[in-house]
Amino acid sequence: MNTLGQWLGIPWRRSVLAAAAGALPMLTFPGPSLWWFAYVALVPWILLARTAPTGRRALYDGWWGGFGYMLAVHHWLLPNLHVFTFVIAALLGALWAPWGWLVRRLLGGAPGRGRVAGALLVLPSGWLAVELVRSWQGLGGPWGMLGAGQWQVSPALRLASVGGVWLLSFLLVAVNVAVAVLVAVRAARVPAVAGLLVAAAAGSAAWAWAPRPEVRGEVRIAVVQPGVVHGPDRRFAREEELTRRLAGQDLDLIVWGESSIGFDLLARPDLAGRVAELSRLTDTPLLVNVDAQRSDRPGIYKSSVLVGPGGVTGDRYDKMRLVPFGEYVPARSLLGWATSVGEAAGEDRRRGTRQVVMDLG
Repeated sequence: MNTLGQWLGIPWRRSVLAAAAGALPMLTFPGPSLWWFAYVALVPWILLARTAPTGRRALYDGWWGGFGYMLAVHHWLLPNLHVFTFVIAALLGALWAPWGWLVRRLLGGAPGRGRVAGALLVLPSGWLAVELVRSWQGLGGPWGMLGAGQWQVSPALRLASVGGVWLLSFLLVAVNVAVAVLVAVRAARVPAVAGLLVAAAAGSAAWAWAPRPEVRGEVRIAVVQPGVVHGPDRRFAREEELTRRLAGQDLDLIVWGESSIGFDLLARPDLAGRVAELSRLTDTPLLVNVDAQRSDRPGIYKSSVLVGPGGVTGDRYDKMRLVPFGEYVPARSLLGWATSVGEAAGEDRRRGTRQVVMDLG
């Protein structure tokens, strides 16, 4: 332990270890999708922060862990934002600095049962406070929420039907805190075990009593996604080719991927006519996504448009939750330089203002 303490005494080594520990929850998201790992993924980070020699070092452990978490969960942005991805991760990672301090304050040294019991409530609440700030629409809405890694677990989905992803994140952090206590604080195992039992009871209660959706019927939906095709004309032609293969498949809806059409259909009746012809050929309405300058109002919108055999139906949904940097640049006057180092949006997309229900008959 003394050797390990000496090794961790070098600040940069401790920072690298904190970033690596913070990145571990990424394994619970697609594609690894190791959902079960979420119940222990935070344990190394918690164990590191609780041993911080000072409160200031605990702040750094929280910050570096948050940096690792943000970078790992958003690594898919690297081809688009390049070095700016690291800047985003560093800025958002700072939100976990107080959380790291709380870990040391509540679990550092030899905490008694009272501090451990408090940690089982305060640390999950602190994590939720961070997720709440990150979910602000100005930052693009909720991305990489810890509880979202449980998307394929039926009992977890029942919990989400009661308390949303927030309840899942809370229980996951609480379980991780309890496991960390069982590993490192043997004298306070009773509240840790009690915390695990409460989490298990909550999951069991949700499984037994949460409302179950009633199945009223089935729909057959085909998704047309051509992959990376450069140029809006070539992409449209490829989507058209793929859609023709769906004729005679007895479908209820055909969906083209996001940004599938790079032209405003109101300004291009020829393209609208070609989509309508595909609807007649397949005897199925098409839901397409337009990413283009609008002809009926200023600005670029990302709009889902329903097209039937007779053409555009008039039903249109303008995307409300835009992806930061990919579809708009927050505080463009300060961060607009991101467009020069990556593929950030050259022009901000406009947000929709309401949800839309489209009737397929």
